[in-house]
Amino acid sequence: MAVFSFQENLKTASSSKDTPPMPRLSLLPALFFSSMALNGQTVIYPVKIDHKWAYINSRGRIVVPPRHEQIAQNDLPWHGRSDLAERSGFRLVELDKKLGLINKNKQEVLSPAYKAIYPLSIAFFAVQTDSLLTVVDKDENILIEKRFEDIRLLGSKTVSEKNFFAVKNGEHWGVYNDGGKEILPIQYDTVQFINAGRGYFKVKKDQRELWGLVDIHDKAIFPYTYLDIAAYHDNFVATYHHTGKWEAWDSLGRQILKAEWTTFTPLNQHLMLMGKGDNQSFLYSFARRDTIPYDRAYKTFERLDDKYILFRKNQLLGILDSAGQ
Repeated sequence: MAVFSFQENLKTASSSKDTPPMPRLSLLPALFFSSMALNGQTVIYPVKIDHKWAYINSRGRIVVPPRHEQIAQNDLPWHGRSDLAERSGFRLVELDKKLGLINKNKQEVLSPAYKAIYPLSIAFFAVQTDSLLTVVDKDENILIEKRFEDIRLLGSKTVSEKNFFAVKNGEHWGVYNDGGKEILPIQYDTVQFINAGRGYFKVKKDQRELWGLVDIHDKAIFPYTYLDIAAYHDNFVATYHHTGKWEAWDSLGRQILKAEWTTFTPLNQHLMLMGKGDNQSFLYSFARRDTIPYDRAYKTFERLDDKYILFRKNQLLGILDSAGQ
């Protein structure tokens, strides 16, 4: 299953026994469809021509030519994203007992050539041609040559411009990128991608309840000793202890903040708001790698953009720059 937590763009794949098996995807005749809008404007209607379904407009003109024997009644959900209520906008189609995919505009995205299709994003799809899955893009290029029992999209790293996929065989997960390269071997119980700083994977292994951290090159950063781990910057990786406190480390593994903090809230790419209990708040500068003294009358910090922070002081509004001034 896939979840989000903290302020980062963080996704997870887990080998929990509660993970439902992949459903059998069934198709319903397009005859049961009501009319629908094409491009949000033109209303179109399904019709059957020579045993294949097409779409016509209100004037009876064919706007989508006949090609498919069956069209699914509902859009597919995003695979592995139970946290998203909105569906993918993709629908299954069938031709000669093979499945393909169409988008909201009834344009064919994937040709009917598969046994099963699972949308991972608008650009990537897990597809089944035999008993296992691989990943294809919207041009139907195979991104990973190997086959797996399950595949989830974890996210992408802007610096490397690579997308990462959690892949599962048996009870364990690993990670591949969209170039087909193995990033993490298939040996983890749970894998979460943290899209911050250099990019990290928060992992659990050997049925342990505690987290460890590895980077995108499978280099161990932290052992399996933490209740939680979060990364906000290249030089700010936070670890959560059984004491209920957070501490922070730089990219070299040196401690920069002791385990005495109750909250870390990134305000923008330059500043972090930190809580210490008893209503004590501090600003931390990623560039200065230090806390910033500020007027204690400042209240309710809010992100204005990547460079400036909005704050309140005595019912008035003010602005802080990236240096906290």
